[in-house]
Amino acid sequence: MVNSKYIGERIAYFLKEKGISQQKLIALLQEKSGQKYVQGTISNWKNGLTSAPIELTPVFCDIFEVSYDEFFGTDRKSLKSAVQIKVLLREANGDANIALEALKEKYDNLVIELKKCGQEKKELDKKLEYVYKMMKKFSL
Repeated sequence: MVNSKYIGERIAYFLKEKGISQQKLIALLQEKSGQKYVQGTISNWKNGLTSAPIELTPVFCDIFEVSYDEFFGTDRKSLKSAVQIKVLLREANGDANIALEALKEKYDNLVIELKKCGQEKKELDKKLEYVYKMMKKFSL
């Protein structure tokens, strides 16, 4: 399901990166989604205490002026999935339930890809650590 901590971290990152205050984010979210939010909600998202609604993903991307790929911090292979998400949203033509189910499926696939990337990084870090130890051992 949705990893609320990761999404919250991305929201916090882009708020800082783009110089947007929580108050400004609230105003933009209300303007673009038509729903009201309070500062505590944004803080809970940033701290991973609650999860931002996945259907707000296109709104976050619009506000932060980033692609889905950038928002989720995924590699270029996932760009195809991001484009598919946009198509699904258009096809849903406002039916939030259809769009939400499709987004959940695509998001779950993105999370799987992110986990694979994390595992690959850990393996590379271990190899690099081994090489470093060997170099240190032979340089003495």
